[in-house]
Amino acid sequence: ILELLLASHAFKGEIPASIGNLPYLKTLSLSRNQLTGTVPSSIFASESLEELYLDFINLDSPIPAEIKEATQLSHFSAVHSGLTGDLPMDMMCSSKLFTLDLSRNKLTGTLKKVVINGWNGIYRLTLDSNEFAGELPTFDWHTANLRYLSLRNNKFSGNFEVSLLGFQNEQVATSGSRLRLDGNAFSGELPSFIYRL
Repeated sequence: ILELLLASHAFKGEIPASIGNLPYLKTLSLSRNQLTGTVPSSIFASESLEELYLDFINLDSPIPAEIKEATQLSHFSAVHSGLTGDLPMDMMCSSKLFTLDLSRNKLTGTLKKVVINGWNGIYRLTLDSNEFAGELPTFDWHTANLRYLSLRNNKFSGNFEVSLLGFQNEQVATSGSRLRLDGNAFSGELPSFIYRL
């Protein structure tokens, strides 16, 4: 099986661990079901997995450290799915990530620079409406791919201008970019480069 698309049914219960017995699986969608429990670590066992959609389900689960095994994962969306805890350090291995949307969960802690900067090809990063706190890491804006960064409605703080150091000097700061940081607790002045975009 290459694709398993089971969104918008009325499935109940936990995600079966046996789902990891599909070595050639590239796309898995379980969104909009009544699934509960945790994300089984086996879901990332397939080295072929490229797309994972777990939106609008009722989990109570951290992101398993085994996500590092899904080395081809490029699209991961788990909006309003009940994810908890920190972004695991193991996510730094997800260098193929192109889009990541973990909005409206119960994720906490800080954004670790070593994790974020492991996503070399990220184009769209959305972490809205969680409980992330602390200062933003000084992103290495070394990728020309990043065009959409949204961290709205968290508890980030610190100097706004310092948080975006390097942004203005890279290709990411273009008129086609989207930067959404409202609903946090930043302070300081707005960087002057924003008015030149």
